[in-house]
Amino acid sequence: MKHSRWFRFIALSLFLALLAGGLAPAVHAGATSAFKPVPVDALKVGMVLIGLQDDGFSGAHYNGLEGMKTALGLKDEQVLYKFNVPETAECDAALRELVDAGCQIILATPGDS
Repeated sequence: MKHSRWFRFIALSLFLALLAGGLAPAVHAGATSAFKPVPVDALKVGMVLIGLQDDGFSGAHYNGLEGMKTALGLKDEQVLYKFNVPETAECDAALRELVDAGCQIILATPGDS
């Protein structure tokens, strides 16, 4: 898959911004969040993929989430996948289904640029 220079620039910029944010001082200890932490046993994660689980690009994302599932000790029913979803109204429907299923975190692979 060929990416334009503009895409690479944006990706590198986002990576550096995330890296800088990770190195920034921790938030003030007295700060509060509008969201309460989700216990691991109540966590649900969803992923929308443009391909199949054994596809190179989508497969890498699938394997990454499976690795996270193992590392956190999540059960199969806590991780939901939507495979082979085109960038049409089907994508919107897949995302809404994951929200309706109670996913607190939803990841998606981008389409071909």
